[in-house]
Amino acid sequence: MNEQTDNQGIIDSSIPKFIVQHTVLTMASFDEMYPHCANCFYAYHEGWNALLFKSDEATKHIRFSLKNSFVAGTILPDNLKKGITQGIQFKGIFIHPTGSLADEAEKTYYSRFPFARAMGGKVWMIELTDIVFTDKVFAIGKKLHWQKVVQPIVV
Repeated sequence: MNEQTDNQGIIDSSIPKFIVQHTVLTMASFDEMYPHCANCFYAYHEGWNALLFKSDEATKHIRFSLKNSFVAGTILPDNLKKGITQGIQFKGIFIHPTGSLADEAEKTYYSRFPFARAMGGKVWMIELTDIVFTDKVFAIGKKLHWQKVVQPIVV
């Protein structure tokens, strides 16, 4: 396996390409004692390198994330195939977008999932700070690691 780490903060183009091809993320959030996972449809905002998803504020994963903004998660292909291991593992900062940031987040999310307008909840954001992308066929392939160089901008 070939593992590459980018220390310059420039994301390899295969990472966003993979992210935009798929639709569901799993995010892990934590309160003081317990982890919690949730699966959510997402849209990717390449300019922000952020994942946008819709969920209700009363859900456990949102309540936990509002208390502790450090989250982690995965993105797998929508259709899994035997012998092919592909996926993203990520860490990020959970953000409750407001004002013009919320407007842009909603525009991006609803352009991908227009049906979601009819559902309750808010559009939330995960600013990606660390990504590991695995792309292997029968154990042969690559693993790319990207980390944000500057501190996350928490709104």
